[in-house]
Amino acid sequence: MADFFAHLNYVNTAKFWLIAGTGMAILEAARVVLGRFAQRPVGHE
Repeated sequence: MADFFAHLNYVNTAKFWLIAGTGMAILEAARVVLGRFAQRPVGHE
């Protein structure tokens, strides 16, 4: 039974890191995109 709970804890930890990693990747992508737009002011090449 202890092995079952250990496995459950491992799965929950893996899910947490997967979600956290995905969220960080999305935030990083948004930051890069916004940074590119900020580098190109309107009226300038």
